[in-house]
Amino acid sequence: AEGKGLDPTKWVRVPNDKNRYFKLADKYVQRDVFLELESLVAPSGETYDITRKAMIKWKGFKTIWSPKVHVRNTVSNVMLNAVIGDHAMPMFGTGWQSYKHMAKVLADPTKAEHAAFLKEMQEHNLFIGTFRSADLASLRPVTEEGVDSLIDYIAKGYKVTESKFARMYEAEEQWAKGAKYLYETRFLGVDPKKAAEDAMRSTFNYSDVTPFIKRTREAWWGAPFVTFTYKAIPALLESAVKYPWRIMAVEGVIYGANMAATNALGIQDEEWKRLNKQLPGFVSNGRYIPLPGRDSKGRIQWFDATYMLPWGLVYQMRQDYKDQGGSRVPFLGSMVMANPLVGTAAEIMHNEKYNGEPIVYSFDTAPMAGARIMAHLYQQAMPGLMIGGSDFMGIVDMIRDPNSPLGPTAAQLIAKNLGLNTYSRTEEQVNIGYLSGKKKQASEIKAELRKKVRRYPDRMDSETKKALKRLERLQGSMVD
Repeated sequence: AEGKGLDPTKWVRVPNDKNRYFKLADKYVQRDVFLELESLVAPSGETYDITRKAMIKWKGFKTIWSPKVHVRNTVSNVMLNAVIGDHAMPMFGTGWQSYKHMAKVLADPTKAEHAAFLKEMQEHNLFIGTFRSADLASLRPVTEEGVDSLIDYIAKGYKVTESKFARMYEAEEQWAKGAKYLYETRFLGVDPKKAAEDAMRSTFNYSDVTPFIKRTREAWWGAPFVTFTYKAIPALLESAVKYPWRIMAVEGVIYGANMAATNALGIQDEEWKRLNKQLPGFVSNGRYIPLPGRDSKGRIQWFDATYMLPWGLVYQMRQDYKDQGGSRVPFLGSMVMANPLVGTAAEIMHNEKYNGEPIVYSFDTAPMAGARIMAHLYQQAMPGLMIGGSDFMGIVDMIRDPNSPLGPTAAQLIAKNLGLNTYSRTEEQVNIGYLSGKKKQASEIKAELRKKVRRYPDRMDSETKKALKRLERLQGSMVD
Protein backbone atom coordinates (compact mmCIF):
# COMPACT_ATOMS: atom_id res chain seq x y z
CA ALA A 1 0.00 0.00 0.00
CA GLU A 2 1.25 3.45 -0.88
CA GLY A 3 -0.59 5.19 1.93
CA LYS A 4 -1.21 8.26 -0.18
CA GLY A 5 -4.04 10.43 1.05
CA LEU A 6 -4.33 8.59 4.38
CA ASP A 7 -4.63 10.52 7.63
CA PRO A 8 -1.39 9.70 9.56
CA THR A 9 -3.21 10.11 12.88
CA LYS A 10 -5.59 7.29 11.97
CA TRP A 11 -3.47 5.00 9.77
CA VAL A 12 -0.21 3.27 10.66
CA ARG A 13 2.30 1.53 8.44
CA VAL A 14 3.05 -1.97 9.77
CA PRO A 15 6.81 -2.62 10.14
CA ASN A 16 8.35 -4.65 7.31
CA ASP A 17 8.86 -7.78 9.42
CA LYS A 18 7.20 -10.78 7.77
CA ASN A 19 8.26 -13.11 10.59
CA ARG A 20 6.03 -11.16 12.98
CA TYR A 21 3.33 -9.60 10.80
CA PHE A 22 3.15 -12.06 7.88
CA LYS A 23 1.03 -10.66 5.01
CA LEU A 24 0.34 -7.42 6.90
CA ALA A 25 4.04 -6.48 6.90
CA ASP A 26 4.67 -3.10 5.22
CA LYS A 27 0.91 -2.51 4.80
CA TYR A 28 -1.18 0.38 6.10
CA VAL A 29 -3.82 -0.45 8.70
CA GLN A 30 -6.01 1.66 10.94
CA ARG A 31 -4.30 2.77 14.14
CA ASP A 32 -6.66 0.84 16.43
CA VAL A 33 -6.12 -2.33 14.40
CA PHE A 34 -2.35 -1.89 14.67
CA LEU A 35 -2.60 -1.51 18.46
CA GLU A 36 -4.60 -4.72 18.60
CA LEU A 37 -2.04 -6.45 16.38
CA GLU A 38 0.83 -5.29 18.57
CA SER A 39 -0.81 -6.77 21.67
CA LEU A 40 -0.74 -10.16 19.94
CA VAL A 41 2.74 -10.24 18.42
CA ALA A 42 4.79 -8.15 20.86
CA PRO A 43 8.26 -9.69 21.13
CA SER A 44 9.53 -10.91 24.48
CA GLY A 45 12.17 -13.07 26.04
CA GLU A 46 11.42 -16.62 27.14
CA THR A 47 11.35 -15.79 30.87
CA TYR A 48 9.20 -12.72 30.32
CA ASP A 49 6.82 -14.72 28.12
CA ILE A 50 6.38 -17.36 30.83
CA THR A 51 5.69 -14.82 33.58
CA ARG A 52 3.41 -12.84 31.25
CA LYS A 53 1.30 -15.93 30.56
CA ALA A 54 1.21 -16.72 34.29
CA MET A 55 -0.02 -13.19 35.03
CA ILE A 56 -2.68 -13.46 32.32
CA LYS A 57 -3.79 -16.81 33.72
CA TRP A 58 -4.10 -15.31 37.22
CA LYS A 59 -6.06 -12.32 35.89
CA GLY A 60 -8.36 -14.76 34.12
CA PHE A 61 -8.92 -16.66 37.38
CA LYS A 62 -9.88 -13.44 39.17
CA THR A 63 -12.13 -12.05 36.42
CA ILE A 64 -13.70 -14.32 33.81
CA TRP A 65 -13.98 -17.31 36.18
CA SER A 66 -15.86 -15.25 38.77
CA PRO A 67 -19.65 -14.78 38.36
CA LYS A 68 -19.59 -11.75 40.65
CA VAL A 69 -16.98 -10.01 38.48
CA HIS A 70 -19.18 -10.55 35.42
CA VAL A 71 -22.08 -8.83 37.21
CA ARG A 72 -19.89 -5.98 38.46
CA ASN A 73 -18.35 -5.56 35.01
CA THR A 74 -21.80 -5.27 33.42
CA VAL A 75 -23.08 -2.75 35.98
CA SER A 76 -19.85 -0.75 35.85
CA ASN A 77 -20.05 -0.51 32.05
CA VAL A 78 -23.61 0.84 32.31
CA MET A 79 -22.40 3.43 34.84
CA LEU A 80 -19.49 4.40 32.55
CA ASN A 81 -21.92 4.97 29.68
CA ALA A 82 -23.99 7.18 31.96
CA VAL A 83 -21.20 9.50 33.15
CA ILE A 84 -18.45 9.50 30.48
CA GLY A 85 -18.53 10.82 26.94
CA ASP A 86 -20.14 13.66 25.02
CA HIS A 87 -23.59 12.18 25.51
CA ALA A 88 -24.69 10.64 28.81
CA MET A 89 -26.67 7.46 28.21
CA PRO A 90 -29.70 7.12 30.53
CA MET A 91 -30.42 3.82 32.25
CA PHE A 92 -34.13 4.09 31.55
CA GLY A 93 -36.38 5.04 28.62
CA THR A 94 -34.48 5.13 25.32
CA GLY A 95 -31.31 4.01 27.11
CA TRP A 96 -33.04 0.89 28.39
CA GLN A 97 -34.46 0.23 24.92
CA SER A 98 -30.94 0.42 23.47
CA TYR A 99 -29.54 -2.04 26.02
CA LYS A 100 -32.43 -4.42 25.43
CA HIS A 101 -32.05 -4.29 21.65
CA MET A 102 -28.28 -4.84 21.84
CA ALA A 103 -28.84 -7.91 24.02
CA LYS A 104 -31.11 -9.31 21.30
CA VAL A 105 -28.46 -8.56 18.67
CA LEU A 106 -25.78 -10.51 20.56
CA ALA A 107 -28.20 -13.33 21.38
CA ASP A 108 -29.09 -13.86 17.70
CA PRO A 109 -26.26 -12.42 15.57
CA THR A 110 -27.26 -14.34 12.42
CA LYS A 111 -30.56 -12.53 11.98
CA ALA A 112 -30.25 -10.23 8.94
CA GLU A 113 -31.07 -7.05 10.83
CA HIS A 114 -28.70 -7.94 13.67
CA ALA A 115 -25.90 -9.03 11.34
CA ALA A 116 -26.12 -5.69 9.51
CA PHE A 117 -25.81 -3.78 12.79
CA LEU A 118 -22.84 -5.89 13.93
CA LYS A 119 -21.15 -5.24 10.60
CA GLU A 120 -21.73 -1.53 11.09
CA MET A 121 -20.11 -1.75 14.54
CA GLN A 122 -17.20 -3.70 13.09
CA GLU A 123 -16.62 -1.06 10.42
CA HIS A 124 -16.23 1.50 13.18
CA ASN A 125 -13.77 -0.71 15.15
CA LEU A 126 -16.09 -1.23 18.12
CA PHE A 127 -15.04 -4.87 18.50
CA ILE A 128 -11.37 -4.17 19.21
CA GLY A 129 -9.50 -3.23 22.35
CA THR A 130 -11.58 -5.25 24.81
CA PHE A 131 -10.18 -6.39 28.17
CA ARG A 132 -10.08 -9.93 26.83
CA SER A 133 -8.15 -9.13 23.63
CA ALA A 134 -5.69 -6.77 25.37
CA ASP A 135 -5.25 -7.94 28.99
CA LEU A 136 -6.05 -11.63 28.44
CA ALA A 137 -4.31 -11.90 25.08
CA SER A 138 -3.14 -15.51 25.50
CA LEU A 139 -6.67 -16.82 26.14
CA ARG A 140 -7.68 -17.68 22.59
CA PRO A 141 -10.82 -19.41 21.31
CA VAL A 142 -10.54 -23.22 21.22
CA THR A 143 -12.73 -25.99 19.88
CA GLU A 144 -13.60 -29.41 21.25
CA GLU A 145 -11.66 -31.24 18.55
CA GLY A 146 -8.61 -33.40 19.23
CA VAL A 147 -9.80 -35.26 22.35
CA ASP A 148 -8.05 -38.66 22.49
CA SER A 149 -7.81 -39.57 26.20
CA LEU A 150 -9.36 -38.76 29.56
CA ILE A 151 -6.56 -36.28 30.30
CA ASP A 152 -7.05 -34.69 26.87
CA TYR A 153 -10.78 -34.54 27.55
CA ILE A 154 -10.30 -32.80 30.91
CA ALA A 155 -7.68 -30.38 29.54
CA LYS A 156 -9.74 -29.58 26.48
CA GLY A 157 -12.89 -29.20 28.58
CA TYR A 158 -11.08 -26.71 30.81
CA LYS A 159 -9.81 -24.70 27.83
CA VAL A 160 -13.20 -24.67 26.12
CA THR A 161 -14.88 -23.51 29.34
CA GLU A 162 -12.25 -20.82 29.86
CA SER A 163 -12.67 -19.66 26.27
CA LYS A 164 -16.44 -19.38 26.69
CA PHE A 165 -16.09 -17.41 29.92
CA ALA A 166 -13.63 -15.07 28.19
CA ARG A 167 -16.02 -14.63 25.28
CA MET A 168 -18.85 -13.87 27.74
CA TYR A 169 -16.74 -11.19 29.42
CA GLU A 170 -15.92 -9.68 26.04
CA ALA A 171 -19.59 -9.76 25.03
CA GLU A 172 -20.43 -7.71 28.14
CA GLU A 173 -18.14 -4.94 26.89
CA GLN A 174 -19.45 -5.20 23.34
CA TRP A 175 -23.00 -5.04 24.68
CA ALA A 176 -22.24 -1.74 26.46
CA LYS A 177 -20.38 -0.26 23.48
CA GLY A 178 -23.03 -1.39 21.00
CA ALA A 179 -25.88 -0.08 23.16
CA LYS A 180 -24.32 3.37 23.44
CA TYR A 181 -23.54 3.47 19.72
CA LEU A 182 -27.13 2.46 18.96
CA TYR A 183 -28.53 5.03 21.41
CA GLU A 184 -26.53 7.91 19.92
CA THR A 185 -27.08 7.03 16.26
CA ARG A 186 -30.73 5.93 16.43
CA PHE A 187 -32.16 8.15 19.16
CA LEU A 188 -29.90 11.23 19.14
CA GLY A 189 -29.04 11.28 15.45
CA VAL A 190 -25.30 11.54 16.09
CA ASP A 191 -22.94 10.91 13.17
CA PRO A 192 -21.96 7.17 13.27
CA LYS A 193 -18.25 7.95 13.31
CA LYS A 194 -18.58 10.33 16.28
CA ALA A 195 -20.96 7.96 18.05
CA ALA A 196 -18.43 5.13 17.71
CA GLU A 197 -15.67 7.32 19.13
CA ASP A 198 -17.90 8.31 22.05
CA ALA A 199 -18.86 4.69 22.75
CA MET A 200 -15.18 3.67 22.76
CA ARG A 201 -14.35 6.61 25.02
CA SER A 202 -16.94 5.50 27.57
CA THR A 203 -15.93 1.86 27.99
CA PHE A 204 -12.34 2.15 26.79
CA ASN A 205 -9.94 0.68 24.27
CA TYR A 206 -7.66 -1.47 26.39
CA SER A 207 -5.14 -1.85 23.55
CA ASP A 208 -4.54 1.90 23.29
CA VAL A 209 -1.96 2.27 26.05
CA THR A 210 1.63 3.42 26.35
CA PRO A 211 4.46 0.83 26.18
CA PHE A 212 5.08 1.40 29.90
CA ILE A 213 1.47 0.62 30.87
CA LYS A 214 1.46 -2.42 28.59
CA ARG A 215 4.63 -3.72 30.21
CA THR A 216 3.36 -2.93 33.71
CA ARG A 217 0.12 -4.90 33.27
CA GLU A 218 1.96 -7.95 31.92
CA ALA A 219 5.16 -8.18 34.02
CA TRP A 220 5.35 -10.33 37.15
CA TRP A 221 6.39 -7.24 39.14
CA GLY A 222 3.69 -5.01 37.68
CA ALA A 223 0.13 -3.96 38.37
CA PRO A 224 -2.19 -6.40 36.57
CA PHE A 225 -5.27 -4.16 36.46
CA VAL A 226 -3.51 -0.86 35.83
CA THR A 227 -5.17 -0.38 32.42
CA PHE A 228 -8.61 0.34 33.88
CA THR A 229 -7.17 2.86 36.34
CA TYR A 230 -5.06 4.44 33.59
CA LYS A 231 -8.16 4.85 31.42
CA ALA A 232 -10.81 5.57 34.05
CA ILE A 233 -9.20 8.30 36.15
CA PRO A 234 -8.59 10.80 33.29
CA ALA A 235 -12.02 10.06 31.80
CA LEU A 236 -13.77 10.54 35.14
CA LEU A 237 -11.84 13.72 35.88
CA GLU A 238 -12.80 15.12 32.48
CA SER A 239 -16.42 14.21 33.08
CA ALA A 240 -16.36 15.70 36.58
CA VAL A 241 -15.10 19.00 35.15
CA LYS A 242 -17.31 19.16 32.04
CA TYR A 243 -20.44 17.48 33.36
CA PRO A 244 -20.28 17.51 37.19
CA TRP A 245 -24.01 16.90 37.50
CA ARG A 246 -23.66 13.35 36.13
CA ILE A 247 -21.59 11.99 39.02
CA MET A 248 -23.43 14.25 41.49
CA ALA A 249 -26.74 12.72 40.39
CA VAL A 250 -25.52 9.19 41.17
CA GLU A 251 -24.01 10.24 44.50
CA GLY A 252 -27.26 12.10 45.27
CA VAL A 253 -29.24 8.90 44.80
CA ILE A 254 -26.81 7.07 47.11
CA TYR A 255 -27.10 9.82 49.72
CA GLY A 256 -30.88 9.59 49.54
CA ALA A 257 -30.69 5.81 49.98
CA ASN A 258 -28.52 6.36 53.09
CA MET A 259 -31.08 8.74 54.60
CA ALA A 260 -34.00 6.44 53.78
CA ALA A 261 -32.22 3.45 55.33
CA THR A 262 -31.38 5.36 58.50
CA ASN A 263 -35.01 6.36 58.95
CA ALA A 264 -36.29 2.86 58.17
CA LEU A 265 -33.91 1.29 60.71
CA GLY A 266 -35.01 3.74 63.39
CA ILE A 267 -31.45 4.75 64.34
CA GLN A 268 -30.86 8.27 65.68
CA ASP A 269 -28.39 10.53 63.84
CA GLU A 270 -25.79 10.60 66.61
CA GLU A 271 -25.89 6.85 67.03
CA TRP A 272 -25.58 6.40 63.25
CA LYS A 273 -22.54 8.69 63.10
CA ARG A 274 -20.86 6.79 65.94
CA LEU A 275 -21.65 3.47 64.24
CA ASN A 276 -20.14 4.64 60.94
CA LYS A 277 -16.95 5.70 62.71
CA GLN A 278 -16.60 2.22 64.15
CA LEU A 279 -17.05 0.33 60.88
CA PRO A 280 -13.99 -1.42 59.38
CA GLY A 281 -11.96 0.74 57.01
CA PHE A 282 -12.94 -1.17 53.88
CA VAL A 283 -16.61 -0.42 54.66
CA SER A 284 -16.40 3.18 55.89
CA ASN A 285 -13.93 4.22 53.17
CA GLY A 286 -15.55 2.17 50.42
CA ARG A 287 -18.98 2.76 48.91
CA TYR A 288 -21.21 0.64 51.13
CA ILE A 289 -24.87 1.63 51.13
CA PRO A 290 -27.07 0.70 54.14
CA LEU A 291 -30.20 -1.25 53.29
CA PRO A 292 -33.55 -0.26 54.85
CA GLY A 293 -34.14 -3.62 56.56
CA ARG A 294 -32.21 -5.96 58.85
CA ASP A 295 -31.41 -9.52 57.86
CA SER A 296 -32.89 -12.67 59.43
CA LYS A 297 -30.23 -12.53 62.16
CA GLY A 298 -31.22 -9.00 63.17
CA ARG A 299 -28.13 -7.35 61.66
CA ILE A 300 -27.83 -4.07 59.76
CA GLN A 301 -26.86 -4.69 56.12
CA TRP A 302 -24.50 -2.53 54.05
CA PHE A 303 -24.55 -3.20 50.30
CA ASP A 304 -21.14 -3.06 48.62
CA ALA A 305 -21.37 -0.77 45.57
CA THR A 306 -17.63 0.07 45.54
CA TYR A 307 -16.70 -1.90 42.44
CA MET A 308 -19.96 -1.28 40.63
CA LEU A 309 -19.21 2.44 40.49
CA PRO A 310 -16.43 3.39 38.04
CA TRP A 311 -15.03 5.76 40.67
CA GLY A 312 -14.98 3.00 43.27
CA LEU A 313 -11.22 2.80 42.77
CA VAL A 314 -10.98 6.30 44.27
CA TYR A 315 -12.51 4.96 47.49
CA GLN A 316 -9.99 2.11 47.44
CA MET A 317 -7.14 4.61 47.10
CA ARG A 318 -8.51 6.55 50.07
CA GLN A 319 -8.53 3.35 52.10
CA ASP A 320 -4.90 2.64 51.14
CA TYR A 321 -3.94 6.17 52.17
CA LYS A 322 -5.66 5.96 55.56
CA ASP A 323 -4.28 2.49 56.26
CA GLN A 324 -0.77 3.93 56.06
CA GLY A 325 -1.53 7.04 58.10
CA GLY A 326 -1.29 9.26 55.05
CA SER A 327 2.27 8.13 54.29
CA ARG A 328 1.67 6.36 51.01
CA VAL A 329 0.77 7.74 47.60
CA PRO A 330 -2.77 6.38 47.04
CA PHE A 331 -2.52 5.69 43.30
CA LEU A 332 0.86 3.98 43.52
CA GLY A 333 -0.11 2.04 46.65
CA SER A 334 -3.28 0.65 45.07
CA MET A 335 -1.43 -0.38 41.93
CA VAL A 336 1.43 -2.09 43.78
CA MET A 337 -0.84 -3.93 46.23
CA ALA A 338 -2.94 -5.25 43.33
CA ASN A 339 0.06 -7.34 42.30
CA PRO A 340 -0.67 -10.89 43.50
CA LEU A 341 2.89 -11.44 44.78
CA VAL A 342 3.23 -8.13 46.61
CA GLY A 343 -0.33 -8.13 47.94
CA THR A 344 -0.17 -11.69 49.24
CA ALA A 345 3.26 -11.18 50.82
CA ALA A 346 1.99 -8.03 52.58
CA GLU A 347 -1.06 -9.86 53.93
CA ILE A 348 1.09 -12.69 55.29
CA MET A 349 3.59 -10.27 56.84
CA HIS A 350 0.78 -8.37 58.58
CA ASN A 351 -1.17 -11.59 59.24
CA GLU A 352 -4.35 -9.98 57.99
CA LYS A 353 -6.77 -10.70 55.15
CA TYR A 354 -8.53 -8.00 53.16
CA ASN A 355 -11.57 -8.13 55.47
CA GLY A 356 -9.44 -7.75 58.61
CA GLU A 357 -9.54 -11.40 59.67
CA PRO A 358 -6.22 -12.96 60.75
CA ILE A 359 -4.60 -15.53 58.47
CA VAL A 360 -3.03 -17.36 61.41
CA TYR A 361 -4.44 -17.35 64.95
CA SER A 362 -2.30 -16.95 68.08
CA PHE A 363 -3.39 -20.37 69.41
CA ASP A 364 -2.43 -22.24 66.20
CA THR A 365 0.30 -24.87 66.36
CA ALA A 366 3.19 -24.55 63.89
CA PRO A 367 1.74 -27.19 61.48
CA MET A 368 -1.70 -25.56 61.64
CA ALA A 369 -0.21 -22.09 61.02
CA GLY A 370 1.69 -23.45 58.01
CA ALA A 371 -1.48 -25.06 56.68
CA ARG A 372 -3.43 -21.81 57.04
CA ILE A 373 -0.73 -19.87 55.17
CA MET A 374 -0.67 -22.47 52.36
CA ALA A 375 -4.47 -22.32 52.15
CA HIS A 376 -4.31 -18.53 51.93
CA LEU A 377 -1.71 -18.71 49.13
CA TYR A 378 -3.94 -21.16 47.25
CA GLN A 379 -7.00 -18.96 47.67
CA GLN A 380 -5.13 -15.91 46.42
CA ALA A 381 -4.00 -17.76 43.30
CA MET A 382 -7.11 -19.69 42.26
CA PRO A 383 -10.71 -18.80 41.28
CA GLY A 384 -12.88 -18.16 44.32
CA LEU A 385 -15.45 -20.86 43.49
CA MET A 386 -12.86 -23.56 42.76
CA ILE A 387 -12.59 -26.28 45.41
CA GLY A 388 -10.66 -24.75 48.32
CA GLY A 389 -11.10 -21.20 46.98
CA SER A 390 -12.25 -18.37 49.22
CA ASP A 391 -15.83 -18.29 47.91
CA PHE A 392 -16.04 -22.10 47.96
CA MET A 393 -14.88 -22.19 51.59
CA GLY A 394 -17.46 -19.52 52.41
CA ILE A 395 -20.16 -21.91 51.17
CA VAL A 396 -18.63 -24.75 53.22
CA ASP A 397 -18.52 -22.60 56.38
CA MET A 398 -22.15 -21.58 55.93
CA ILE A 399 -23.24 -25.23 55.57
CA ARG A 400 -21.22 -26.24 58.63
CA ASP A 401 -22.56 -23.43 60.83
CA PRO A 402 -25.63 -21.75 59.30
CA ASN A 403 -26.39 -19.99 62.60
CA SER A 404 -23.00 -18.30 62.97
CA PRO A 405 -23.62 -14.77 64.34
CA LEU A 406 -21.04 -13.29 61.94
CA GLY A 407 -21.61 -15.56 58.94
CA PRO A 408 -23.87 -14.72 55.98
CA THR A 409 -27.37 -16.08 55.53
CA ALA A 410 -28.00 -18.43 52.60
CA ALA A 411 -29.58 -15.60 50.58
CA GLN A 412 -26.65 -13.27 51.32
CA LEU A 413 -24.14 -15.93 50.27
CA ILE A 414 -25.90 -16.55 46.96
CA ALA A 415 -26.10 -12.81 46.33
CA LYS A 416 -22.41 -12.39 47.22
CA ASN A 417 -21.34 -14.91 44.60
CA LEU A 418 -23.41 -12.99 42.07
CA GLY A 419 -21.63 -9.74 42.85
CA LEU A 420 -24.27 -8.40 45.27
CA ASN A 421 -22.19 -8.45 48.42
CA THR A 422 -23.36 -7.14 51.80
CA TYR A 423 -21.58 -6.56 55.10
CA SER A 424 -23.89 -7.46 58.00
CA ARG A 425 -23.35 -6.70 61.68
CA THR A 426 -25.38 -5.73 64.74
CA GLU A 427 -24.48 -2.54 66.57
CA GLU A 428 -22.82 -4.58 69.32
CA GLN A 429 -20.76 -6.60 66.83
CA VAL A 430 -19.57 -3.40 65.15
CA ASN A 431 -18.48 -2.01 68.52
CA ILE A 432 -16.67 -5.21 69.54
CA GLY A 433 -14.87 -5.37 66.20
CA TYR A 434 -13.86 -1.72 66.48
CA LEU A 435 -12.42 -2.13 69.99
CA SER A 436 -10.61 -5.35 69.00
CA GLY A 437 -9.02 -3.59 66.05
CA LYS A 438 -7.90 -0.66 68.19
CA LYS A 439 -6.44 -2.98 70.82
CA LYS A 440 -4.54 -4.83 68.10
CA GLN A 441 -3.13 -1.56 66.77
CA ALA A 442 -2.17 -0.48 70.28
CA SER A 443 -0.35 -3.75 70.95
CA GLU A 444 1.54 -3.40 67.66
CA ILE A 445 2.64 0.13 68.57
CA LYS A 446 3.72 -1.01 72.05
CA ALA A 447 5.79 -3.78 70.48
CA GLU A 448 7.34 -1.21 68.14
CA LEU A 449 8.14 1.07 71.10
CA ARG A 450 9.74 -1.77 73.08
CA LYS A 451 12.05 -2.50 70.14
CA LYS A 452 13.05 1.16 69.86
CA VAL A 453 13.68 1.49 73.61
CA ARG A 454 15.87 -1.64 73.59
CA ARG A 455 17.79 -0.32 70.59
CA TYR A 456 18.10 3.30 71.82
CA PRO A 457 17.75 3.22 75.63
CA ASP A 458 19.23 6.70 76.20
CA ARG A 459 17.33 8.78 73.65
CA MET A 460 13.89 9.28 72.23
CA ASP A 461 14.00 9.80 68.45
CA SER A 462 11.28 11.40 66.30
CA GLU A 463 9.90 7.99 65.26
CA THR A 464 9.42 6.97 68.88
CA LYS A 465 7.61 10.24 69.60
CA LYS A 466 5.32 9.65 66.63
CA ALA A 467 4.58 6.14 67.85
CA LEU A 468 3.72 7.48 71.32
CA LYS A 469 1.32 10.02 69.81
CA ARG A 470 -0.39 7.30 67.74
CA LEU A 471 -0.75 5.21 70.88
CA GLU A 472 -2.31 8.13 72.78
CA ARG A 473 -4.82 8.72 69.95
CA LEU A 474 -5.75 5.04 69.87
CA GLN A 475 -6.26 4.88 73.60
CA GLY A 476 -8.40 8.03 73.44
CA SER A 477 -10.57 6.59 70.68
CA MET A 478 -11.08 3.38 72.66
CA VAL A 479 -12.38 5.39 75.60
CA ASP A 480 -14.83 7.22 73.30
